[in-house]
Amino acid sequence: MEADFFLRGMLLGFVIAAPVGPIGLLCIRRTLTYGRLTGLVSGLGAASADAIFGTIAALGLATATQFLMDQSSWLALVGGLVLLFIGGRTFLNTPLNAPLRPARAACLVPMRRRLHSQLPTH
Repeated sequence: MEADFFLRGMLLGFVIAAPVGPIGLLCIRRTLTYGRLTGLVSGLGAASADAIFGTIAALGLATATQFLMDQSSWLALVGGLVLLFIGGRTFLNTPLNAPLRPARAACLVPMRRRLHSQLPTH
């Protein structure tokens, strides 16, 4: 009886722990479309890629951190120039001829009343 609960718990744990992101959905779709072997190979490929990226991240983290610290002034300058460029383009672009919306203050009146009713009165 205890082994049955243990196996059910293990199965439930694996089902809950399975990430359902875009790659997981791709593996599921390939399994349903092409069969179990294709799904297994897709899952192993995704797991291998994650392992490789994790290893690179773990081994290269110290090197990358030191490089970024050494180049921080240049990175800050380039990042600032990019932000100035984006801000300048946004400021200088003419707005589209979109129809005007009604004033937002009228839309916020019900929300203000609701908020005031929630506040303590003392």
